[in-house]
Amino acid sequence: MNNNLSISGEDTMETIPYDATMHAHRFAVWAAGRAASVQGSRFTVGTLQKLLADAEFGMRLVTPDDLPTPEQLDCQHASWCVWLQTRAKDFGLTLTYGQAAKIINVYLKARFCTGPWLAHPSVTALHPPIDRVLLRSLRESNFKDKREDWGKLETLGWSKFKSKDYLTAISLIRECMEGRPLWEIEEHWAGHQ
Repeated sequence: MNNNLSISGEDTMETIPYDATMHAHRFAVWAAGRAASVQGSRFTVGTLQKLLADAEFGMRLVTPDDLPTPEQLDCQHASWCVWLQTRAKDFGLTLTYGQAAKIINVYLKARFCTGPWLAHPSVTALHPPIDRVLLRSLRESNFKDKREDWGKLETLGWSKFKSKDYLTAISLIRECMEGRPLWEIEEHWAGHQ
């Protein structure tokens, strides 16, 4: 059995050994692909693997020290979203900003929001995945007395978010978390049930 995975970049072909890093990467790609593929914009995990092979993901992001600093994260996140949207067109796909953000957020969550890295400053700043289940729960519980704000975002629908909608959601989450790690908002996500 060949324990190497070939990943095609735009101009290069790399052979990467199947190790713990590749194992975590494969899982993160699968999770992100499953979470962000929506009716009207479906894609395979294999397609997402090819998209992410060309980006600053995968083997370049191995530890939290490889992540942008908390101060750089929002700008880098926006660049990743726009890049994914643009590159997806080469695969005949149209990704919304919300879908691109969810791909990035689920990927990074699967890679870094576990175990010993949860307290790392770059991990505590990572944007949580946003979806209907989370927004509904936040609205229904009137989290931080922001029912109307959560409701507006829920009505828009995460998969239809434009960049300004997404930034509104992240800003609201950041405000409501009051300096706590952003991943902790997922206490209100009922999708695990």
